[in-house]
Amino acid sequence: MNSQSLCAERSALTQLRMLPFSKIMGLYIVSDLIGQKLTPGMVCREFLCEFLESDTPIYLASLSHQLKMNVNDNVNGLNGTHSTNGIDVENEYQFTHRLTTLQQLYPHPSLFVHIRGSSMIEFVESLVKKSEKIEHFNGLSDQQIKLYKEIIKQHKSERCVRLSSIKLSPVRLCAGVLFDDGSSATTSQNLLCEFAHSLDCVVKLMYLIEDKYYQNVNVSTIIICDQFGLCHSPSASARAHLFESGFINYQNCKFIFHNINGKINLVNLSELVIDIPALDQIDSAKEQCR
Repeated sequence: MNSQSLCAERSALTQLRMLPFSKIMGLYIVSDLIGQKLTPGMVCREFLCEFLESDTPIYLASLSHQLKMNVNDNVNGLNGTHSTNGIDVENEYQFTHRLTTLQQLYPHPSLFVHIRGSSMIEFVESLVKKSEKIEHFNGLSDQQIKLYKEIIKQHKSERCVRLSSIKLSPVRLCAGVLFDDGSSATTSQNLLCEFAHSLDCVVKLMYLIEDKYYQNVNVSTIIICDQFGLCHSPSASARAHLFESGFINYQNCKFIFHNINGKINLVNLSELVIDIPALDQIDSAKEQCR
């Protein structure tokens, strides 16, 4: 089951926690693909935020030359010349790399990076006091402000009030989507004790986004908001679903959220999902779905 797999980055960092260290100085991600440097997936990027500083160097490496050998031969070892079946074989494993950082790969991470669960409420209440108010922000349309108010109303719905009695997380999130035909919808996240299987509130909206896509109706704005009125950037799961589904115009789909200083950010999806190798393939698949 792919969903239960553990990526190399997360596996390495999990093992690293058992060793004494004070700071990670760099991360190397090496692929055996010829000439293609793989970037971490969205979940790994989010996970890395808890371990790395935003400017910690991340080296993405890949093979630059193929191994010169007969496909039927068996060669052990990484570098040098070896003999198989009496034939000398030159092993040309040469790696090339490029440098990046989390700041480039995962912009606008969660507000709760390095915040313990026991401190979340205090942190949010403090941030709300100094945050810009959505209702008074000049850069938003009346429809976007109306969507924000609908999300606040969603938090007060009978369903959300019932869910709030289940103390799985001190901060609860609801999301709303605005389409370019003027219609909108809101929903809440579904938290589970087995947290990895909780349902992200934006992901819950994907069925509607897909239906609208086939009606030639595009997403205009997505807002994620907690019960205190603070707006949040999308999770790794939401970013991956929205970007890879092919149902979103990632240049025009806007997200509205507060940053760590309480300032309002208005960015499009393409600014949240950076450096994805399969971007051209996603575009192609999107057109074929049409």
